[in-house]
Amino acid sequence: MGKAGRKRKIGAKRYPDGTVHRHEDVRCVVVGARQRQYGYGKKRALEPWAGFEIGRLALAGHFGSDHEAQKVLDIVKDYVEAATAYLRLKSPQYPLPKAMDYMSGRGASLNSDPSNRQVQAVVDRYQALVDRLAKVDGLDRIAFHEVAFHDRSCGANRIQAVKDCVLALRGA
Repeated sequence: MGKAGRKRKIGAKRYPDGTVHRHEDVRCVVVGARQRQYGYGKKRALEPWAGFEIGRLALAGHFGSDHEAQKVLDIVKDYVEAATAYLRLKSPQYPLPKAMDYMSGRGASLNSDPSNRQVQAVVDRYQALVDRLAKVDGLDRIAFHEVAFHDRSCGANRIQAVKDCVLALRGA
């Protein structure tokens, strides 16, 4: 009788436990998915912002040159961080997105009881951004928040709404 199971792959890289080493880089699955789904080359698919909808809009050239796009991404990052801090204080049950949680790696957590000054600083920062966005139509603000904060696809018909909100946040 023969041995059960399929034949052992000859010359395959293996882990110490004997299982086959399938990928050289852990990110190759993600990179491959970005290449297939968005038609990116390997270099473009490796960029960190390619993993977010707002980053994909920037990489597609909707915000201008690479230098201008980086400024836009910094503005959006500031908005997301301010909104995250505000919602953590005011609505602890609000389901914050894990993918866009920029504060988690910095140790800037507000888990302990913040002082009144810290609370007021967070509220003032968020309110200043919301006041800038007040110049833009309400549906456009919703579309921007969905793209920037919740990382949802905006579709071709809402790209201009996202651009308008970024311009409003920029202060132009």
